[in-house]
Amino acid sequence: MPHLILEHSSNLKNFNPEKFFEESHRFLEKYTDIESCKSRRVICKDTYVGKDNLDSAFFAHLTVLIMPGRSKDIIQDIGNNLHQILKRNLDPVLKISNLKGDITAEVKVLQSYFKA
Repeated sequence: MPHLILEHSSNLKNFNPEKFFEESHRFLEKYTDIESCKSRRVICKDTYVGKDNLDSAFFAHLTVLIMPGRSKDIIQDIGNNLHQILKRNLDPVLKISNLKGDITAEVKVLQSYFKA
């Protein structure tokens, strides 16, 4: 724990998820045992954003799943910093494209979690 789930439209070409996840894990080390952190990327091929299709619009959304017990300040810090890391990693991709869209992040505190 935590889990990072990055969903984004398929038109974000040249995005390096390994670099993003590496930076994210490095940041999270101050809050958790990083050896149990699991990250994954889901590329969404069939997307529609606002009034635009994949030719001109994109989305990137990060969901962070964490165990309960962290303060609101820590949860806010995790969300803000991971959002900034994602934005920083996507900026070079967006500079070379004409895509418009949103980069969003949310932190969810799990109510129950089962592990074998």
